[in-house]
Amino acid sequence: MLIAQKLEEMNMNCKDARGSVSAFLLAHKADLGRYTMQQVADATYTSRPTLVRIAKRMGYSGWNELVQKYTEECRYYADHFSHISPNVPFEKGDSPSMIADKVGHVMVESALDTLEQLDAAALERAARLLAGARRIAMLCISPNSLLAELFQRKMLQIGVNVQLVNQA
Repeated sequence: MLIAQKLEEMNMNCKDARGSVSAFLLAHKADLGRYTMQQVADATYTSRPTLVRIAKRMGYSGWNELVQKYTEECRYYADHFSHISPNVPFEKGDSPSMIADKVGHVMVESALDTLEQLDAAALERAARLLAGARRIAMLCISPNSLLAELFQRKMLQIGVNVQLVNQA
């Protein structure tokens, strides 16, 4: 999960110091590097140890690592994605051809982003595990069951049987 998604989730679900700190980070992501830890603590009515605990709870070694990784993530997405929102890529007055163009643009960006972030070693390991398995079973619930069925069909095309267990 992206740091921004974790922060948004924390902002919505936590009404304590975590919510205050996450709201600050989301609001000041563009200029986060210019704030000291003490300034963030003062602005969020928390303390520096609280900031460290929040960072560790999110899986980082400390506050500085969280800020560094979050800044890198924000910079990456600012550099690699266009002004088109992947959640709502078109507007009410757009023509059908403009909608198709924008959706296509988002799909290309998404595919390129996936390729950039792909861990080749993990992909090879997953392929070896699937190739060496005597049985492949997938547990799924809707709407992911449709993706699982697509995977099952593609595996059948190469002669590998995949069993689906659909939880309705």
